[in-house]
Amino acid sequence: MLKDIIPDHALIAIARADDYFFGVLHSTLHERWSLRLGTSLEDRPRYTPTTTFETFPFPYPPGHEDTALPAYAAISAAAAALHAERSAWQHPPELAELGATADSPALRERTLTNLYNALAALRGEADSSERIPKSARDFAPRLRELHDALDQVVLAAYGWDDLADGLRTPDGEEALLRRLLALNAARAASA
Repeated sequence: MLKDIIPDHALIAIARADDYFFGVLHSTLHERWSLRLGTSLEDRPRYTPTTTFETFPFPYPPGHEDTALPAYAAISAAAAALHAERSAWQHPPELAELGATADSPALRERTLTNLYNALAALRGEADSSERIPKSARDFAPRLRELHDALDQVVLAAYGWDDLADGLRTPDGEEALLRRLLALNAARAASA
């Protein structure tokens, strides 16, 4: 039962009434920052709040976002679309109508891990494993579109539209990380 679960110190909860934070944190910009500055656990990356979240320079410093800005609204809208479509994939109404329960094999395979493994395989960032469920492989192109749209609006909020085409290349990643680090340093110097 869920009431028997006790989260440990590694759980991070971000309580916000909007989708802006969700959007920025799910962008490739934050992903690349986190992978470069986070730690590792055995052979897997580990998200560490002190090195990844607390040092990440959001487009607008947390708590100082101008919610009237079009870029803020665009990030929120793209994030809401990502969340809605991802949730619909995880819990498709047609399976519920057929009587599928949380223990049904068709729903058990609809995990975010399987979905993002399929996306990584589609992007050529991981092996295209036969173990990735077909439902995840089928939805991966749409997930890529949703993430690409989110990345576009997050880049626009920073004013870095020029990075959009090469964001997932080594040179683009290096340019992105240099800009994020410079922004981090500028904000730290002005604090």
